Amino acid sequence: MYRVCLMFMSEATSFASALLFSVHPIHTEAVTGVVGRAETLSSIFFLGAFIFYSKSTGYREKTKWVELLTTVFLVTVAMLCKEQGITVVGVCCVYEIFIVQRCTLQELLIILRGMFGKKPSFPQWLITSLARAGFLVFSTTFLLFARIKVMGAQLPVFTNFDNPASTSPTPARQLTFNYLLSVNAWLLLKPSNLCCDWTMGTIKVISSFLDLRNLCTLIFYAVLVILCIFAVTQQTQRSRTVLMSLALIVLPFIPASNLFFPVGFVVAERILYTPSFGFCMLVAFGAQVLKEKFSSRNCFINVALAFLIVAYGVKTYLRNFDWESEYTIFRSGLKVNQENAKLFNNVGHALEKLLKFDEALYYFEKAASVQPDDIGAHINVGRTYVQLNKSQPAELSYLKAISLFPPIIKGKSYQARVAPSHLNAYLNLANLISKDPNRLREADQLLRQAITMRSDFVEAYINLGDIQVKLGKLDDARATYEAALKQDPTNADLYYNLGVVLLELNQTKIARAHFERALQYNPDHWQSLYNSAILMQEGGDPKERNLAFKRLERLKVQKGEDPKVYFNYAMLAMDEYKFEIAEQNFKKAIELDPTFRSALFNLALMLVNNLNRPYDAIPILNQLLEVKFLAFIWEYTWMVVISIWFVWSRAVMMRSLTGFQAISAEAAILDMMIPTPLMCSLSCPEYIMVLPSLIICPPDVHRILQIPRMSSRRICDLHVEVMSHKSLNTSRGAISSRDLLECSEKEIVEGIEGFIHARRMNFNSILSRNPRNSQAMHNLCVVYVERGDLLQAEKCLQQTQVLDPTAEYIQNHLRIVRNKISELRFGDILNTVIAQRIINPYDDNIGKTDGKLQELFKINTDEELKELFKKWISAF
Repeated sequence: MYRVCLMFMSEATSFASALLFSVHPIHTEAVTGVVGRAETLSSIFFLGAFIFYSKSTGYREKTKWVELLTTVFLVTVAMLCKEQGITVVGVCCVYEIFIVQRCTLQELLIILRGMFGKKPSFPQWLITSLARAGFLVFSTTFLLFARIKVMGAQLPVFTNFDNPASTSPTPARQLTFNYLLSVNAWLLLKPSNLCCDWTMGTIKVISSFLDLRNLCTLIFYAVLVILCIFAVTQQTQRSRTVLMSLALIVLPFIPASNLFFPVGFVVAERILYTPSFGFCMLVAFGAQVLKEKFSSRNCFINVALAFLIVAYGVKTYLRNFDWESEYTIFRSGLKVNQENAKLFNNVGHALEKLLKFDEALYYFEKAASVQPDDIGAHINVGRTYVQLNKSQPAELSYLKAISLFPPIIKGKSYQARVAPSHLNAYLNLANLISKDPNRLREADQLLRQAITMRSDFVEAYINLGDIQVKLGKLDDARATYEAALKQDPTNADLYYNLGVVLLELNQTKIARAHFERALQYNPDHWQSLYNSAILMQEGGDPKERNLAFKRLERLKVQKGEDPKVYFNYAMLAMDEYKFEIAEQNFKKAIELDPTFRSALFNLALMLVNNLNRPYDAIPILNQLLEVKFLAFIWEYTWMVVISIWFVWSRAVMMRSLTGFQAISAEAAILDMMIPTPLMCSLSCPEYIMVLPSLIICPPDVHRILQIPRMSSRRICDLHVEVMSHKSLNTSRGAISSRDLLECSEKEIVEGIEGFIHARRMNFNSILSRNPRNSQAMHNLCVVYVERGDLLQAEKCLQQTQVLDPTAEYIQNHLRIVRNKISELRFGDILNTVIAQRIINPYDDNIGKTDGKLQELFKINTDEELKELFKKWISAF
């Protein structure tokens, strides 16, 4: 700035001008705000281009092309920083004609008359000058066309709230835009009431010639015309300085003036950064002229100029505190302007980020009252009500926002230009009502309507696909995501969602390909990384495990606090027999989420089965039991108690058990190897796992396992809680023998039968609606097994195998049932012995003299199995 001023003014005046520029309050937004910093950066190259152009030219001199080419380069950079940077070309042209070649308006008219006369004449200096300016203008025109090409040859979409005058009729539009010129000039002269946002109702539209504000417009133009006439009709140092000051004020401001095309704001303080060059020059030069004219009052003029600089500096200092945070800057705007709904909305947004939803709601509702037709304000109100768990008023607010859209006429395309953010009214309302399963179809219609209004609204496609998945319309969801990909073919989220739908359609390979496509466009898309790694793990291909490891390792960096990542890494490590690495990752998952049941269970299982450390597994399983114990009674008790019993029994047997107890523990452990659970029949064939360890040492079990004792009434009320799972060999229930003995036989039988019957009815109900549901059919087969109807179970599993011939677990379970049928007699005898033992625990003769048992040993040819039950019976 100082160097430019030295080209036209003395050092003292140039210094005063630069000092005034450095403290001007209008610069606060350009310097402090991120958006405004583009103006600051552009102005640097703006001044650089002007300085280099001044070096490339001279009075009646040849062109210095190096400096001129440098000027073009700096103009390009200035324009890339901010479009207004291109206006430096106009400043250079004014400098070339009126300053360098010292033409006045009269001389310029004479030259033009000679050029278009009967005998055109072109002075040599004019040709050289026109060549310089023409090269600069041609380069600028090329840059301008490139910029238009980038914009797609169309202006950005602005709403009438951004710039109300732009949508007003003639002459209101012209009167308002011309009045805004005087408003900007006043902000440069007296920057006291500064505001970060001048849109919406900040400045009322001038709808009449009788509006007194038109006087401000007349005064502004009168002063501007007087200064322009003085600058172009004289050829003095003063006129040249005034001319360059006006050029630096007017030309950079023209693109943002609304005079030639509408822009997205009414007034913006940041765009006055570059025009303030000329303003500061003009003020400082005016002070110099006053001192020259009133030399006796130099001291007073200097004091006045110093006071102006200090006042600007103090205002700038105080204004910086307003820019301390979003909340403070928007609150400061409300002190100046109470008619701008956008300011109220922005204060609400700032409070939202601070989780102060009640206060935010006040400002959003205030915005809606100041500007009742502001769709965004009503959307904000609805969103805040959602945060406050007030669904009904939130829905009403969204409906109000939707009612403000231009109506959709059936059979006609939607012609109105809709701001994408406003369509969030449809999106948010759909998300709200979709929480109610009975209103999913309403949500579906809302999202379809949003897509009708704007076909490139990708978020609506994503949410519509999610709704269709919930409705079970997987094919429709697939079509929706594919349609969205036509609008945005590089959207990783769309490929991921499509992959999830394909997984539901059992098209695993295609789903995997879509996950890979998502990673192609977004290598850090964590959902695709996670799911593709799981698919690799489930695929069982050893060649892909290394890639799965790498993806999970990347997820550790991205989602270092997600326990599922460490859990799956551990499971993958187990597949590679890297048990130490698996243990580390299991423990990390448990550290991040102490209630992670799968991690706890698999860690304990690995410690026992793979690392032979049963004692280390006991505290892990104790922790597992402590996690929502009552929930486990229904869901996981069979798995946890059996595992703890298995681990504890092995650990005890490895230490101090003697004779009778060790044999019992060993028998219990070997029993775990049986493919199906033991059958105990108390007048009904049901699977009940009775813990032999309780018979070994009943008082100590509850101490070691830390299981709270339960009353017999509670045990009976729970209907013994038998839980079935995919594997038939894990369909076990778990209660203690001591508690079982406290229930009557009738209560136990009724409880078990009621539970089994309820499950069978449930699965039959599912199959009546979807006869090809292989999972429901399989679960029904499990119920038959639990009832002891193995022949029916075999028939059921055969039907299930037809429905899903590739499922290995169905084939395995069918084989197990058939084996069990062949051992049916063996199981019946065993159940009788165990049931008698439970009913009469102190009768040592049970089983030892039973003739049927001898018959059992004769029939069964499995020597190990015979040895097992010899130990079992001897333990009794």
